[in-house]
Amino acid sequence: MIFFPSELQFANAGYTGGRRRIRLTEPFLAVTSLGTLTVPRGFISDGASIPKAAWSVVGHPFARFLEECVIHDWFYSSHNRFFTRLQGDNILRELMWNRGLPLWKVASFWLAVRLGGGRSFNQTTPPMNVTPEHWLEGVKRQPLEGGAPMGTRRFLVIHHTAGATGQSSIEYWEKLGNGVCAHLVIERDGTIIQCRPFDHTCGHAGPSQWRDRHTGRLYTGLNSCSIGIELANAGNAIGALSWARNQPGFGRIHATHKNGGRECEWETYPLAQLTACELVSQALVKRYNLDDIIGHEDCAPTRKVDPGPAFPMEALRQACGFRGLPPKLA
Repeated sequence: MIFFPSELQFANAGYTGGRRRIRLTEPFLAVTSLGTLTVPRGFISDGASIPKAAWSVVGHPFARFLEECVIHDWFYSSHNRFFTRLQGDNILRELMWNRGLPLWKVASFWLAVRLGGGRSFNQTTPPMNVTPEHWLEGVKRQPLEGGAPMGTRRFLVIHHTAGATGQSSIEYWEKLGNGVCAHLVIERDGTIIQCRPFDHTCGHAGPSQWRDRHTGRLYTGLNSCSIGIELANAGNAIGALSWARNQPGFGRIHATHKNGGRECEWETYPLAQLTACELVSQALVKRYNLDDIIGHEDCAPTRKVDPGPAFPMEALRQACGFRGLPPKLA
């Protein structure tokens, strides 16, 4: 099922090369087979990603299919770090089919875009970089003061917030004021927020331990030697799930946690969020030569269940150069 849960709100932004341009005044959402896509406020769209060869099939798309044009322009722009051109073209096909167009028109339109749209594709996905001051370049910063100097970072610990938005979790940490926080928070739409530089500790792991896979040394109290990433996700928390079920693009699985317990509902992780997590993790492993990527459920198995069975831990580890799942702590 595909739909637009919010109305497209925009202002005219003039003309360039004979093309009308619009600027989004509010974020625009589309629920698709790839999850919920969010085109940010301020994005400028001109329909240039749809070649004129496709116009003969459906008419001027910017006049008749404005929402579809905006989504496809976003896929083709440098703002999109997460998806390929083919994925963008397939979503456009999905959108046009959803409009009720005949199959032959949808197929002809899609083929024209595939053959003629390549010159407009401007996606650049450079690797993320960490500054000398230990901040990620190009992400939102919302600093939380505190933390002790952390000279050596050995592990990356993945969490879920068991809450609503990532922003709400940050505000909760600020209210607590007791040092509980993570270095990074990643929203469901892939927005990355950094709360503390990577050379300072965060209170994300609590009582925890993990063994260095190279030396066999057991490290305890991983706040002192690890980077924490929190993913906005309800997990299996009943209250958070009640909120999440009402959000566009919500997905779920029913599963038993590897550490035991009964089968229950878990919120799934949108593709944009997982892709952002992968890009960030790759940058951190490379920059700090990290020894392992684990879940909170691995280093504190008697207390924690995050990121839970809906998170593709093995795939993330493989993307960052590690094999298989984290072993059980002996």
